[in-house]
Amino acid sequence: MIATVVRRAAAAVVVIFCVATFAFFALHAAPGGPFDRERQLSGEARRNVERAYHLDQPVTAQYLGFLDGLVHGDLGWSMKRPQRVAAIIAEGLPASAELAAWALAFAVFFGVGLGVVAAAGRDGPLDHATRAVALLGVSVPAFVIGPLLVDWVALRLDLVPAARWDTAASRILPTLTLGLAYLGVIARLTRAGTVEAAQQDFVRTARAKGLGEATVFFKHALRPALLPVVSYLGPAAAGLVTGSIVVETIFQIPGLGAALVQAATGRDYPVLCGILVFYCVVVVAANLIADLAVAALDPRSRS
Repeated sequence: MIATVVRRAAAAVVVIFCVATFAFFALHAAPGGPFDRERQLSGEARRNVERAYHLDQPVTAQYLGFLDGLVHGDLGWSMKRPQRVAAIIAEGLPASAELAAWALAFAVFFGVGLGVVAAAGRDGPLDHATRAVALLGVSVPAFVIGPLLVDWVALRLDLVPAARWDTAASRILPTLTLGLAYLGVIARLTRAGTVEAAQQDFVRTARAKGLGEATVFFKHALRPALLPVVSYLGPAAAGLVTGSIVVETIFQIPGLGAALVQAATGRDYPVLCGILVFYCVVVVAANLIADLAVAALDPRSRS
């Protein structure tokens, strides 16, 4: 187990390095610059601004400086705001993390429940209805679900706020919008895992011993049935954090997605690179945690 963690940690460092390198050169290769939309600067003023942000240096020198700061945990200063990149990330992270946590809890709770119900009534009306809901959640993108929920629930029925992130009620629509797609996937994985687990020999043996269906399910069948779900939670958690940009934009949530869009619009290189590297760290860490959780639940996977 320890050797596996060490190998995965080393691979994670390589992945983060590759993502940081690609992000840096891709952003600098794009046409335009961070100060092209500003009012026209005189030659001396422009040179002073470029010198302050090291834009007067060759790209390779800027890249080496970026890597040096990254190794020392310094993502630099924003070119558009008087803040460090780390402070901007820390400012937007709480809202994005809370949104992701609510969406994941919603997706897991209802996804597992619907999957178990579908497996229990296999090929029946409940199964077909559950699979239809799961297919709808997976197929319809957030930028379609979000405005529809705002129109129906917030504007027409006036049940919850249409935007912002300041009250408990304002969390409902963003959570539903972001969590529905993951709910559909979790429901399908739970159904498939439960159906497969119910056909295993150890489950048949437990029934043959006279154990009740509830005991057979919760004590013997549920654990292996949830292994695909646990494996999926890693990329799901990462996707909820990194994929909330559209939802944060629709509902005007002051999270990392809003900071990323603002930085992309203003060509703020340090903020863009910093947020992308941070997203990469979240994805790698979430997948590592999911792998370790699967290994803890299923000893056969440790090899």
